[in-house]
Amino acid sequence: MTTPAGRQKGALMRRIMLGLLLAGLAGGPAHAQRRGPPGDCCGQRFDDKTVETLTGQVTHVDRVEHGSGIKGLHLLVKTGQESVLVMLGPEGYVSGQGFSFKAGDKVTVEGSRVQWAGKPAIVAREVTVSGKKLVLRDKSGFPRWAGRGRGGS
Repeated sequence: MTTPAGRQKGALMRRIMLGLLLAGLAGGPAHAQRRGPPGDCCGQRFDDKTVETLTGQVTHVDRVEHGSGIKGLHLLVKTGQESVLVMLGPEGYVSGQGFSFKAGDKVTVEGSRVQWAGKPAIVAREVTVSGKKLVLRDKSGFPRWAGRGRGGS
């Protein structure tokens, strides 16, 4: 038989667990594509002052799990001088726009240069492959998948 003190302790534990769960959902990896201000990707801030265009060949395609089934699509692109990680956005958004990428694709990428794990990376705004342009973010870097009226249409 449970005592009143035992019931109170159980109720308190449930509230604590619920609070921890909600805190984890609000700031955890499920929201890695939207962490921080609009334009962030994988915790990297899109900065329109560091926008550049590069052309190269895709050497690797990576689907990065961000939690809750969300997969980010990253490309490793070899230019004449370097290999650069290109962070596109949610795989579902990219494929929903009719795009797919594979090793060997020649691409032109416009985006914000950042550092990712100490290596050069680009948070992509636009990617052109086979003459087709995929627009991922508006001019300020706001993700098109984030919704209509906020860069989404």
